[in-house]
Amino acid sequence: MNCPRCSAELPDSASSCTRCGSPVWETGNQIRPASYTYLPAGSPPWPTTAPQGYSYMAAGSALATTTARPTQESAGIPGTSSVSAPRKSKLGIPLIIALFLASILVGGGGTLGILYANGLFSPGSPSQAASPVTLPSPQSSGAGATPSAQATQLPDPGPAQTLKLTDLGVSVQFPSDWQKVGPSPTSSNDLEVALRPQQQLGIDVRIRRDSSNTSASYSSPNQANQANLMAFSQFQGVNNLQATTTGTRTVGGAQWDEQDATFTDSNNLPYKFVSISVKHANSYYTIYFYTPNMYFTEAMQKYIQPILNSFKFLS
Repeated sequence: MNCPRCSAELPDSASSCTRCGSPVWETGNQIRPASYTYLPAGSPPWPTTAPQGYSYMAAGSALATTTARPTQESAGIPGTSSVSAPRKSKLGIPLIIALFLASILVGGGGTLGILYANGLFSPGSPSQAASPVTLPSPQSSGAGATPSAQATQLPDPGPAQTLKLTDLGVSVQFPSDWQKVGPSPTSSNDLEVALRPQQQLGIDVRIRRDSSNTSASYSSPNQANQANLMAFSQFQGVNNLQATTTGTRTVGGAQWDEQDATFTDSNNLPYKFVSISVKHANSYYTIYFYTPNMYFTEAMQKYIQPILNSFKFLS
């Protein structure tokens, strides 16, 4: 273009004349040509339409531009236009806790059902003692001894000591070298005490006073003996318990009903089992004992019969 004052040749981008210094404006009108552009020569024309993905809107007197977020389809990725981050379920932790508690209830209910089916919670059936019996196999007392040789060689009992069981309301004498376990309550609230040699001879004597609820479920001492056999058959190590003879036995000067039985332990060793019961002061009392067959007679003479003879009720 030319300077409006001195007609000097000026570049299109000039704002004043390089010769006379005059501005390239005249009377407020720009004399730049309508085709004026800031782009270098040879550049493509400035776009007059908005490219794809952009939109223009006026904000007051200024031109505002907003950019649209490209979708998966526009980027060549198949799928939805937006992907939401997975939300964590608020029910996750409560649901896990609920399942855990449910498993405990189901497992506990199944266990109680099994015990009920076995008669351990049925009325009139005495439950096992707090510490179930694990039968020890008799061991020889000397080097080279065998069970058959030991049949007439049980150790002599120590001096008798008197045991007063006020919780059970009885007193009894037993060898001083024996041990006492209990009294321990059963799950039916019966009270039971165990007397046994310190050596592993497979001999055990137990005295139990049934609770008022258990006693009320019996109509006779014989029924108490039958329930006692049923409960004992559930003890660990007791196999193939078979009832044999019935009768009476004198204990502390009184007649008790007796029920005999046989069983085998985990090593297939045969045992004899005796349960005797009596009703005293509206409560049923049961004494039961067992010993290997091979020295049952000797055990009765040395240990068990003296215990039965010393038995007394305190009131």
